Amino acid sequence: MKKNRIIRLIPLAVMALTIVAMAAGTFIEKAQGPAVAADRVYHTLWFALLWALFFASSAVVIAQAKLIRRPLTFGIHLAFGLILIGALLTTLTGKKYRLELEPEQANCELPFSVTLEEFEIVRYPGTQTPQNFVSHLTLTEASGEQTPIEVSMNHIGRYHGYRLYMTGYDEGESGTVVLTATHDPWGIGVTYTGYILLLISFVGFFFEKNSRFRQLLKSPLLKRGAAFVLLVLLACGGAEAKESLPPTLSRESADRLGHSYVLYQDRVCPLQTLARDVTTKLYGNPAYHGLTAEQVLSGWMLFPAQWMEVPTKGGKHLQEQQELQMLLMTGTLYKIYPVRDTAGALTWYSPGDHLPVTIGEEEFIFIRQYLSYCTELAFNRDFVSLDTALDKLTLYQEKRLGAELPSAARIGAERAWNRLSRTKPVAMACTTLGLLFFAYMVYCLGAQKRHRRWTAVTGTIITVALSVYLLTLFVLRWVAQGFIPLTNGYETMTFLALCLAVLAWAGQNKITLSLPCGLLMAGLALMVAMMSGSNPAMTQMAPVLDSPLLCIHVAVIMLSYTLLAFVMLMGVAALIGGKVLQERLQVISLIMLYPAVFLLAVGIFIGAVWANVSWGTYWSWDPKEVWALITLIVYGLLLHGQSFPALQKPRVYHWYAMLAFLCVLVTYFGVNLVLGGMHSYA
Repeated sequence: MKKNRIIRLIPLAVMALTIVAMAAGTFIEKAQGPAVAADRVYHTLWFALLWALFFASSAVVIAQAKLIRRPLTFGIHLAFGLILIGALLTTLTGKKYRLELEPEQANCELPFSVTLEEFEIVRYPGTQTPQNFVSHLTLTEASGEQTPIEVSMNHIGRYHGYRLYMTGYDEGESGTVVLTATHDPWGIGVTYTGYILLLISFVGFFFEKNSRFRQLLKSPLLKRGAAFVLLVLLACGGAEAKESLPPTLSRESADRLGHSYVLYQDRVCPLQTLARDVTTKLYGNPAYHGLTAEQVLSGWMLFPAQWMEVPTKGGKHLQEQQELQMLLMTGTLYKIYPVRDTAGALTWYSPGDHLPVTIGEEEFIFIRQYLSYCTELAFNRDFVSLDTALDKLTLYQEKRLGAELPSAARIGAERAWNRLSRTKPVAMACTTLGLLFFAYMVYCLGAQKRHRRWTAVTGTIITVALSVYLLTLFVLRWVAQGFIPLTNGYETMTFLALCLAVLAWAGQNKITLSLPCGLLMAGLALMVAMMSGSNPAMTQMAPVLDSPLLCIHVAVIMLSYTLLAFVMLMGVAALIGGKVLQERLQVISLIMLYPAVFLLAVGIFIGAVWANVSWGTYWSWDPKEVWALITLIVYGLLLHGQSFPALQKPRVYHWYAMLAFLCVLVTYFGVNLVLGGMHSYA
């Protein structure tokens, strides 16, 4: 028995050393760069031997436990083995080439020559922002046989076992395009086989009649649990003192101005969006002393000298606010005049920009005098003529934009999102109420008192309302941007809050503390979203991110983090309560942990496939990749409690589950804010 215990501890000890090495590698990369981290850690012989020793020792434990008698559990472990073998084969047999191509010049580094016939930058309509990069190539065999192919972002070129990817380009006179070519005859196939086997085995495990997950669902400790909650009061803060305000337009006239368009953040959007950003960044909220964002911006556009006297919110962003004020004073920020040249190309101008000499006299006068004319009408209180002039700007823009005008659905969705998005008060309300009712529910459970029924009913209503609100914002932002909004810190954290809210009310009949945990964690997620940008700007999709795999990858990962957050809070509640509560919550925690680990594993490997499609490599030891793998390993250990008796003790289990959440925090926040890398959100 003692010998068997030692054998089981060997892979645990080896993996602990491997985790330390991987974590150290991320800090080395931060300090000295990825090349040094690769040379000192990831690409060293000793690091490879650690993985080999873990593989061999784990195989011994698996054989000793006779897991082959449980096909699905054995399949999960075999899948990870295949993934490791695939990585080894890629290292030993894979080849990677960097090709720098100039137009109409051939490169002969491969068994065939590659000639760049043409390089094309596809831009978003009405802007200069790249939507895609396309290289038109000709591949020539030694026999003279030629094959034309096209390579663009997320669209690789395949030829005789070689794959070509877009890597970069030079906008200078040379017009050089950089491609990556890879040849991996064995590694990718074995690795992908491991991914597929893992997915099949995991799904089958949840439906296997005698699996531990199904046994947990039948546990007598799993009793119906509900939660809490009072009414969400979204109106935060008291009434603001009235003071003399600088001149501006009426709410109705300012709203007309907000319906016009502007080139902002490299895209065509409603002027309302610029108004919301300006007001929030200068004064801390998307409204100012009862004035709408459109009224604030119209005041700056027509009466800049008076608005320059209005104090900003100050704080650490004072210099940024002062720079923004100067842009508003000079009018540089108002790219509201779309002008086409003789070739039909569209360029946006602000009131003070140098206009092209080919512009017509009437259009020239309109651009130069428009804001002055509106100021005069506003000063004379000629609101009928002013509204006509404001509408004329929109008509002028729509005529010049033509087919490049964003659809009415996208503009309408963006305007609706601007009106409805109020992250700060919602975050504060959810966090406060969630904390209060989490404490109330833990008290009831610890004292073995039944909570009042109205708290569960009220909690359900509030959490469902929160879910509907967040889902509405998610859909509006999706329609407005034209792609699924999961590409930055603000979007991923609001999606996490949505997942938490939905799972909270959906699981309240089976999971104790579901509602209070969900509301509290949703509030905290929204607080983080708020801190990631007080007024996050919508953007165009970066070409490399234009892939459905990215959306699936991020969504699956965030669902996993949602469940792991519940597991952590179950640990907190269990450690506060007594022994009976700890045993009950351990069952509930494990029920959530199994799908959480499954989703995390699947999310990591979907990300690997996406990386392979986009960059030609499915694993690059980027800090977020490394810490996601560490998180998977750390939580995976909790699912092996039968091999490690100490983890079966409720108190030890909950302490481990609570501390393990630090890995999630490092993976998301530590990488984004400190370690950096390709995956960090700006």
